Amino acid sequence: MAISNWYMKYWHFITLLLLFGCNRHDPFAFLEGPWDLHTSDNIELYVRPIDFTNSESPDSLQIDLILKNQNAFLDTINNWLNIESDSKFKIFLYNEDEALELIGTNTGGFVNGKRKSMYYTFLSKPVYHPRLDVFTYIGIHELVHLAASDVFGLPNNRMVNEGYAVAISDSYGAHIDQNGIIKRTQNRIWMERYVSEKKLLTPNELLYGNELPEKLYYPQAGTFINWLFSKFGVDRINKIYYTDYTNFERAFQEEFGIEFNSLETEYLKYCAEEFSVNKP
Repeated sequence: MAISNWYMKYWHFITLLLLFGCNRHDPFAFLEGPWDLHTSDNIELYVRPIDFTNSESPDSLQIDLILKNQNAFLDTINNWLNIESDSKFKIFLYNEDEALELIGTNTGGFVNGKRKSMYYTFLSKPVYHPRLDVFTYIGIHELVHLAASDVFGLPNNRMVNEGYAVAISDSYGAHIDQNGIIKRTQNRIWMERYVSEKKLLTPNELLYGNELPEKLYYPQAGTFINWLFSKFGVDRINKIYYTDYTNFERAFQEEFGIEFNSLETEYLKYCAEEFSVNKP
């Protein structure tokens, strides 16, 4: 049975624990200090001391901006989803030259919902986020995972888990614009490309597409969830957030009185019209 993307990340986390447990007799070696702790409202930010590695650690101004942005992002998520996530979330920010070895990536990160923790790479150049209209060192995507799992429980449904995060962030990946500014790539750009290339995924393909590549999957999952929000309302979609993907069709029909696969024609028509490069 294919496992969901959340569980793929979770098992990566477990693999790290086992790896360090075998080699260093400490299952949490990747959390070893030194860490400098900075707190503000709902965020506990752990950063490396200055000059800890050859890569930069965040300075005081960058730390203040990260804390400000993450707390503001939590408010945005709560408002968007009509929820009240008010837990304390831990963010461990790794320097770029250590991140790949310790958390498996040096361009982003992942979360552990059970521990209410995020493990992320610090890159010294901030990224502009068009929807939020801010420059940020950590985006909103991973915090959506933490806030949603805090309220609804840990998901086993890649479509909903990643769809919520991308729907709210309205972006996937990043690019450098003509002025040399690093920007999050908005979902519309990806969707126009996939409509043009005839690579649209159906609702069923999204629901069961646990092994589809992120680049193809994430923007389309976000677009579909955003469409569901518009069609049925956020509160009703929230009711089936926690549903395992193997039971999602049944839960969807019980909540909305229609079969999940009956959405295909209407949704694909919406995408073809909304994201046509020839749209007036």
